[in-house]
Amino acid sequence: MKVKGVSPQKEKNGTIVFKDSKGKTVWFFENPYMTDAKGNYSEKVSLNLREENGKTFVDVVADQVFLKNPETQYPVTIDPTIDSWNVLRDNFVASSFPDSVFPSNTYMHTGYNSYFGTTRALLRFYLPALPSDSVIDSATFNAYQTRNDGQQVSVDLHRVSSDWPSSATWNSQPSTATTKESTVTSNTYNAYWSWDITSLAKDWYNGVQANYGMMLKQQNETTSPYRTFTSVNNGINTPRLTVNYRVEAIGLESFWTNTEEGVNPANGNLVYRETDVQIPGRGPEVSLTRTFNSRKSSFKGLFGYGWISNLEQTLVDSGSGPITLIDEDNTRHIFGEKVGGGYEAAGGVYLDLVKNTDGTYTITATDGTKTNFNTSGKISSITDTNGNTITFVYDASGKLTKIQDASGRATSISSLDKRVCIQCDRPGWQDNFLQL
Repeated sequence: MKVKGVSPQKEKNGTIVFKDSKGKTVWFFENPYMTDAKGNYSEKVSLNLREENGKTFVDVVADQVFLKNPETQYPVTIDPTIDSWNVLRDNFVASSFPDSVFPSNTYMHTGYNSYFGTTRALLRFYLPALPSDSVIDSATFNAYQTRNDGQQVSVDLHRVSSDWPSSATWNSQPSTATTKESTVTSNTYNAYWSWDITSLAKDWYNGVQANYGMMLKQQNETTSPYRTFTSVNNGINTPRLTVNYRVEAIGLESFWTNTEEGVNPANGNLVYRETDVQIPGRGPEVSLTRTFNSRKSSFKGLFGYGWISNLEQTLVDSGSGPITLIDEDNTRHIFGEKVGGGYEAAGGVYLDLVKNTDGTYTITATDGTKTNFNTSGKISSITDTNGNTITFVYDASGKLTKIQDASGRATSISSLDKRVCIQCDRPGWQDNFLQL
C-alpha cells in the first residue's frame, strides 16, 4: 500500500488502524472472515502489518487447520467487513425536558436519572455501498458505555420506523418497532457494548426497511440506573456499525470470471444470454435480450422462472438508505449513501446514480448514456449524448406496453396465450416468444 500523511499500526484486537499526525484514526482494516463452498464459516483470519523496502504491506493469514480440513470444500472465500463510523446524526431525548434538543452533547443517555428523567438514545448511520451481489451474514451496532456504578442493566435496541431530524425532542421522537432487535445486559464500563442488528441491516440493504436508524431504550426506564454512551461529537470511542458480508457473484460482470459457456467456476452458476430483437435506428436501439440465471431460478420475470430481460431492469428503494439496481442479467448493484448526501456504488461499478427531486432516478454510464427510472423504479427512458431518446410506456397496472424510439416508431408488447408478443409498426414485422 502507498500511504501518505498517516501512520499504520496494529491494535491488540488485530485491527490495522491508520492515524494522522494528531493521533486520530482516519481508516482501519478489521480482521476478515472466510467461508467455503458449503457455507462453513471461520473467523480465524488475521492481518499482519509489515514494512519492507520502504513500503507498507498488510498480509492476510488464513487458519491452516480450516484450509486443510477434509470437510472444507473449495473454493474458500475470504471476505472483508464494512465498519462504519460515519454517523449521520445521533441524539438523546429526555422526558424532563420534553421540548429540548441535545444534538451537540458528547454523550447520549438511556434509562432514568433525577435530572433528565427518562432518556432514550437515537442514532442513524450513512450506510455504505457493498460489492455487487453481496449477501449480509451478520451485523452489529457498537456503542461505548462509560458509566460505572457496578449494577447490571439491560438495554434494548429497536429499529426506528419514521424519519427524525437532529432537532428531535421527547415530544417529537420518532416511532419505533414494538419488537426489539436485540438486548445487551451488562455492568461493564469504558468498553463497547455490542447489539446484533443482522436482521435490520439485511432489511436496510434489501429495501425492506427505510434507514431511519436505531433507538437504544432501557428495559426499566423508571428505577434502573441510567447508562451513558459516547456520541459522535465526543471524537473518540464513537458509535460504530459493523457489517460482515460475502459476494455471491451470480450475474455477468467484467470483474467476475465466466467460461465461454457462461459458467462461473467459483460457484457453478450458469448464465445464458440470447438477443431476440434488435431494431436499429437513430440513437439508442430498441432491443430485447433475455438472460437465464440458474442461481435465480425462483425469480419469475416476463419470460418465466429464472429469466430476466433488459426491459425489466429495476431500482429498489425503501425511501431512505441504499438503492439497489437489478440489471439485465439479475445482478444486484448496491448504491450506498454518501457522507453529505447522494449515492455511490462499490468499486468496479462505473455508474452514477441520482435521485431527482420529483422521486424519479437517473443513472449515467461512463459513455454519457442516461437511463431514467420512474418513481416505481422501472425504466422510463434511455437518452444518448446527442439527446436521442427511447421511451418506455406502461399501463395503469405498471405493465410495459410500448417502446418508442427517437424517430417516433413504436414497438408494442403484449401477452397472448402465455406468449409475449412483440410487434413493431414497421410493415410485415412481428415475432412471438413463448413465456416459459
